[in-house]
Amino acid sequence: MVWYDMDRPERIRIVTELASKNLSSKEIAEELRTNAKRIQNFMLVWKIKGRSRGAQEGNTNAQFHGESTNKNRRLMRDAIIKDGRSLTVCERCNWVERQNLPIHHKDRDHFNNDSTNLEVLCHECHAKEHQHERPRNDLGQFL
Repeated sequence: MVWYDMDRPERIRIVTELASKNLSSKEIAEELRTNAKRIQNFMLVWKIKGRSRGAQEGNTNAQFHGESTNKNRRLMRDAIIKDGRSLTVCERCNWVERQNLPIHHKDRDHFNNDSTNLEVLCHECHAKEHQHERPRNDLGQFL
């Protein structure tokens, strides 16, 4: 099966079928000879539910794809507030901000909204946390 050889109803049918087999968007993309981002966007637009990577690995807190980013943010905020923590104080350097600070997922799984996996960080601490993930050239400079 090739993505470009199918019409829309066939794409919807096949992607729904593959997603129901618990395949990730990357695996579906490989099967249909296209890229994972195209599959993710297609699933969002056509509201095809697929399991997140965390859910495939047995994480019971993982959300289904297709839910809004705002809902995910609300779930994160609610988990932190329920835990009695502040959304305006950095948990590493104690920087206080008027607005809510970014929420960092310790295990990098953005669908794992367990309060023990979430950390409120100021922009500087959050940038330091992800600094090692940025690509560098041979001189060690960021690309």
